[in-house]
Amino acid sequence: MPYHIINQQQKNLTCLFIAALLLRAATFFFYVQHEERYCQADSNDYHHAALSVGLGHGMTKLNNGQPIFWRTPGYPLYLSWFYKHFGIKSGIFTDNMKAQKTALWIQLILTSVIPIIIFFLALSLTGILSIAWITAWISVFHLGLILASTFFSDRGPYPHLFLPFFALPL
Repeated sequence: MPYHIINQQQKNLTCLFIAALLLRAATFFFYVQHEERYCQADSNDYHHAALSVGLGHGMTKLNNGQPIFWRTPGYPLYLSWFYKHFGIKSGIFTDNMKAQKTALWIQLILTSVIPIIIFFLALSLTGILSIAWITAWISVFHLGLILASTFFSDRGPYPHLFLPFFALPL
């Protein structure tokens, strides 16, 4: 990717990030965080896996030691850092709310970078600057991407959890 495009578009990329962040933060603050709406169907699995990782047991069930093989370890590892930092209160989901909300606010910042990633992906695929900008701005306002970034699930930060693996040599 030519660096001159980054330098020329730095102000626009900053606006893209700020718009994405404000929209996601407003959605989380005014709607999702109340009544724990961020807790989705998969959230308990991620919560229990993060507890297990945070307690040093790896990706295993705490009650029987069986491996949790159906969840990718990236998101539980991310959550475990917050659980360890704030102290694991208990195994009950709601008892760890401060750690969860802090992890979600950091997640909002991380997922606000996704429109920038989409911009560069669209630019590298098409080579057309206007297509890249249209695609990036659509991702800022895409309701699915907004909501995914506010839930206690790996759907929002998914690109961040897997992007490092694409940089690895084959």
